[in-house]
Amino acid sequence: MKNWVEKISLENVSVILFGLFPLLPNEWKPIPIVFLGLSTINGAVQRKRNTPRGIREYYWFLILPVVFILFVILGVKGDFNDQSVGKIETLIPLFLIPILIQLTPSFVTHKRIQLFSKTFIISLILFLLVFILHALVYTNPRYESSLTHVDFMRDSVNNIPFINTHPIYASIMLGLGVILSSGNLAFERNKWRIISIIAFTVGLLLLTSKMVLVSLIFLGLIYMIQHLFTYNRKSIGLLLISIFISVGLFYVYSSNNHRIEEVFQTKTYEKVHPSNSTSIRVGILKCVSKLILDEPILGYGFNGSQLELDQCYKASDSILFKGHYNSHNQYLGFWLYGGVLLFGIGVFMLMLPIGMAIYRKNKYLLFISVFYGVNMLTENILERQTGVILFSFILCFFTLTERRVIS
Repeated sequence: MKNWVEKISLENVSVILFGLFPLLPNEWKPIPIVFLGLSTINGAVQRKRNTPRGIREYYWFLILPVVFILFVILGVKGDFNDQSVGKIETLIPLFLIPILIQLTPSFVTHKRIQLFSKTFIISLILFLLVFILHALVYTNPRYESSLTHVDFMRDSVNNIPFINTHPIYASIMLGLGVILSSGNLAFERNKWRIISIIAFTVGLLLLTSKMVLVSLIFLGLIYMIQHLFTYNRKSIGLLLISIFISVGLFYVYSSNNHRIEEVFQTKTYEKVHPSNSTSIRVGILKCVSKLILDEPILGYGFNGSQLELDQCYKASDSILFKGHYNSHNQYLGFWLYGGVLLFGIGVFMLMLPIGMAIYRKNKYLLFISVFYGVNMLTENILERQTGVILFSFILCFFTLTERRVIS
């Protein structure tokens, strides 16, 4: 009876809900945080004691709330309107999740790490199946209805009934699935790891979020170098098989994929084209760089940054102005909001867990931190609640993993 009660504890329910994150509709994304809060209250009522942790963990769990507080202080300039309130509400999980995890007694255990990893990977596989089935019946007169037409597939994933996942966040979750499948947290047998890695790679190719693919290739090289020195033949074999199949899929799919081809075309970097996402990012970067050079110390605040960007877009290109794009770079986005101080804090926010991961030989924390760090170069991942919640939870969760779990 006691074991059964432990299995259905609030902590386990919270972990399962975070694992089901890929399948939750946007309106339901905060629900796991509610159960995490209930776990914290339950632990306080029962007067449990936290497992002792090193000072480095406390430093890390303070940095995210500090980022949130500075974001609010530095970002609120001029009129405090609905846009300011919306930005603050979006970032609340950055403040709340680290504190709740730190206050919840013994929240991170070996079994819960496995529980989250298995649930998350199974949820991603189900999400991938739903995504492909939806694409088979979905139509949009703007695009050719084909599994090999990347614009159609990205539009399809964004219009899945009940789920409606933005393609960049779908790609981020699939990338995290590849990372979690690289070890034995979810599956003991290599064949299931290979199957899940290949399945998630197929999903990533269907969406072709370029920086997600680049970051995973980079992590694959790190993984290979790491295991070459440890002479782990099984790990190297698993990686080589996965890479061989993934590269084959990439070659076949990218031969007729404009999102890949455009990166290597000269015209991409000469003028903004409406169907060329890379050229749009180049145009955005020019405006962002100009604004930062004009106001490097204090930034422009929540309201001012987008207004200034729109003015720059209007003066430079009508395509950018119509798109109303944000900075498409999380670090530079912080700089626009709160100047050089918020930019520095944002960089430190990711450098600290990377340093901790290297010091503690925490492979998962290292890969997840680097993965997010690279993708933030081309995406404002923390601009939406979906990105903020998953980022805050998964980094905090794997920060507290024990050495025997992650080695």
